Amino acid sequence: MLASLVVAVIVPFRLFFLVYAVLGPIHYLTEINWLRERNYFMKDKRWIWFYALVTAAVAFPTMSFLPVFSHIRDLPVVNHLLYQVKSYDDIILFTAFFFAIGLIHFRKLSHLIPFLIVSLILGKLITEYLVFAFIIGIFLPTIIHVYIFTMLFMIAGTIKSKSKLGVASIVLLVLTPLIILAIPIDPADYLRTGTEEIMSTVRNFEFIQFLGEYFNVMQNKQFIPLTAGAVKLQIFIAFTYTYHYLNWFSKTSLIGWYQNVSKTQLSVILLMWAGLVGLTMYDYGVGYTVLFGVAILHIVFEFPLNVASIKDIGGYLIGRGRLSSG
Repeated sequence: MLASLVVAVIVPFRLFFLVYAVLGPIHYLTEINWLRERNYFMKDKRWIWFYALVTAAVAFPTMSFLPVFSHIRDLPVVNHLLYQVKSYDDIILFTAFFFAIGLIHFRKLSHLIPFLIVSLILGKLITEYLVFAFIIGIFLPTIIHVYIFTMLFMIAGTIKSKSKLGVASIVLLVLTPLIILAIPIDPADYLRTGTEEIMSTVRNFEFIQFLGEYFNVMQNKQFIPLTAGAVKLQIFIAFTYTYHYLNWFSKTSLIGWYQNVSKTQLSVILLMWAGLVGLTMYDYGVGYTVLFGVAILHIVFEFPLNVASIKDIGGYLIGRGRLSSG
């Protein structure tokens, strides 16, 4: 965690682009395989088709910009359909997340179908009546996933292991945004990173553009990478993504994601990883677009695990409350 923070302070932009392109795909592929070995933390793993459809709905409007889809994207019907799907992606993500609550508890269709309907209604109500719903929708597969869900996963693991080091890690993770805010930043120190290259790459990341607008580091609708606010914002983004990826590989003995990986599976994973990294090196824009689809797939597949972590933490807190009151 400290190493991620130090490197993020030194090279915040390049670190993020590097880890997203290199560590990101190997994390996505190994975690998807690990989730599959554990039935995706569902009572009935056959419902994974639902999350595959959710991934397609959320990711394809972005992936449609790939050259291979250029001949169909410009068709009026397809263009209209993509616009409509994109306008509902927040509802789709909220529905998928709420439905994960049912999937970790129930197996029967008589329970799951009503739960899916209720999840859809909740998703619709939240997007219509919660003021910050669209912000949550943007951050759910990005900052919430790599920072909040990582923290919840750490808390759930620390509760089970009762590790003092785990408690210290959680405290440090919570304090990191405040530490970054307190660090004195001189934007001139980051001029060597190449402003034009940074700006062209940042345009691929919608959530960075949104954060730039929110923290007033935009000018003429363009991200200004070399202001103190923008640099600190990017330090936080680089740190969260780097630590999110490294945390996965540093907890191999605890998570055990490598234990059931056969040689064939490992070979396929490494081959796919090399292909994704090579594609990104050849053309970052195209590589990012493909990676976006893989990232959304692993994020959505992880929803039941996220809900299970929240359930474990809630159960622990309720149990502690009962002991205290007793």
